[in-house]
Amino acid sequence: MTKCWRIHTVEGPGLPADDLLAALEDHHDRTVALWKSLTADQWTHPSRNRDWTIHQTARHTADALEMGLSRITGSAPPFSMDGFDPNSTPADWLAESGDETPGQTIDRYVAASERARPAVASRLAADDHTVIGAPYGEAHWATLVVHLLWDSWLHERDIACSLDLDAPSTTGERRLVGLYAMLMALVPLRGADPHVDELLYLGGDVDTTIRGRTDGDTIEVREVSDPCDVGADAAALIDSLSGRGTPITELVPAIPEPLTLFAAYLSN
Repeated sequence: MTKCWRIHTVEGPGLPADDLLAALEDHHDRTVALWKSLTADQWTHPSRNRDWTIHQTARHTADALEMGLSRITGSAPPFSMDGFDPNSTPADWLAESGDETPGQTIDRYVAASERARPAVASRLAADDHTVIGAPYGEAHWATLVVHLLWDSWLHERDIACSLDLDAPSTTGERRLVGLYAMLMALVPLRGADPHVDELLYLGGDVDTTIRGRTDGDTIEVREVSDPCDVGADAAALIDSLSGRGTPITELVPAIPEPLTLFAAYLSN
């Protein structure tokens, strides 16, 4: 394991820029390969996430990347963020691409990903620490980049798992997305008094303990050397923390109750 990674809502990700960029490239390339392999029938198959087909899930993934790209580059957003609600607004955005073919969705995603990675690399190289709006409040611009990776990584699995296809990812992706899943699990606890401070173990080849802490409106998650036997295989745990797969209280019966709130919210 290389130097411990961390993510802070306002201070941003604490990991080498090359590792963050590699995770983005691996994920983007694999997503395109998966989508290009789908048959016409598979595109209309129900996705693992509620209420959406596989094509709708892919269209949302492209929508989110385009919206994130606008935030990263300062360009005009493709959709309005006024009154953004993570439950309803993404579904509203889908109306814009209702007549889109799968090929057009793939082209749109490829174009956005090819613009996003150099834009991220440039801002990382400039040591830019600008704070911008994120779905849960103010955040470092690069924390939003990790949010987009977490969201897209889950939707990649929503598609693959619903078709009984393999859903591979790199250790670096699972490591980074696992940290972020812990951060999202703490979002309902922002501003909590007393502060929340919890440990969780990401198993499998990730093999790391992460500590998540709230401090007022900020959240920090970091890899630590503390021993922890509360956890599960990283991919299954990320799914479960994010309201997918095995319910979190079944996958990790000993999980601290505060870490179950976000998954329960998504499951309702």
